Amino acid sequence: MFWDRSKNRSGRWCTMKDCGNRGKVRAYRERERATA
Repeated sequence: MFWDRSKNRSGRWCTMKDCGNRGKVRAYRERERATA
């Protein structure tokens, strides 16, 4: 589980099954931004 900080679900606990893909996309974008 992880804490979902996305704007539309602000502040709720999420399982990887429920919104894991969204978390992965966000992490990917943050990595891309850091290297750009």
